[in-house]
Amino acid sequence: MRAIRVLFVADGPHAGGASAAAVGADPAIDLVARAPDVETGADMALGLSPDVVLVYASAPSGPSRRALETTAAECGASVVIVEAARGGAESFDALRQRVKAAANGVRAADGVSASRAAGRRPARPARRPVAGASAKLIAIGASTGGVEALVQVLSGFPKNCPPTVVVQHMPPFFTTSFAARLNGVCHPTVHEAWDGAPLERGVIYLAPGGPAHLEVLWNPVRRIRLLETEPVNRHRPSVDVCFFSVAKNVGPGVIGVLLTGMGRDGADGLKAMREAGARTIAQDKDTSTVYGMPRAAIEIGAADRGTPLHLIAGAIFASEAALREAQ
Repeated sequence: MRAIRVLFVADGPHAGGASAAAVGADPAIDLVARAPDVETGADMALGLSPDVVLVYASAPSGPSRRALETTAAECGASVVIVEAARGGAESFDALRQRVKAAANGVRAADGVSASRAAGRRPARPARRPVAGASAKLIAIGASTGGVEALVQVLSGFPKNCPPTVVVQHMPPFFTTSFAARLNGVCHPTVHEAWDGAPLERGVIYLAPGGPAHLEVLWNPVRRIRLLETEPVNRHRPSVDVCFFSVAKNVGPGVIGVLLTGMGRDGADGLKAMREAGARTIAQDKDTSTVYGMPRAAIEIGAADRGTPLHLIAGAIFASEAALREAQ
């Protein structure tokens, strides 16, 4: 029997990480993603089609949470609410049992909204087209402030995400430890990239700092190539080199993301990706540590607008319908 797919959503200032970790530790439960707020959770529910949406509620219920519950019902998911005010009144084991009961369509203890009739699971509605989940590839670039930005974005990725390449401006040797840190907080596997690495679903590849640029090759073999050539935009690895290779070798059906950073590395490459048919996202001014690279991208039309950092993971995996409504 397959594991119960659970989407964890934080509703309020307290994240409830212990509850999420406790639920995800059960081998019968697959914690597919975490959403930092209920608005992002609604988008991710559309994209991921979980069995259960687990909401850690440390704020009063409002229209946004009710909208999330409606969206979950439309996706065929049950909703389990964890009230932060209850503190330790409920054991982690009891919470896991509530999640399992909700997945089986049983109205268990208070806080469970089951959209299924007891004893039967109705056919799940046809899955809507999903932008991020159905993408061929995701490519992300970042510089100053990018370490923590990448932790926030990538920790919201589902386990079976499209192959993802990341270029973060970093000195040699630091990328090894950063890849290990990401691997500890992300659902997909995170590796420091190597020359010839096969591009596989469920894997995030971090460009190594040092003497090489990272390029993406797609036909006839989908793999990474590391090239020891001169710096571009004073950087090696350069975001532009990666993005231009994606535009040239992969074309449409990909997603490009440019995060906080000084200068303009990645702006021209993101525009090339967009012109090749990619969907592009740039971080907004208010959440950027340094609003250089994403600003340059927006100014040349590589992205339409800035997206707040906490919404980027949700924007990547939002459904096509949700994307159209947001435009």
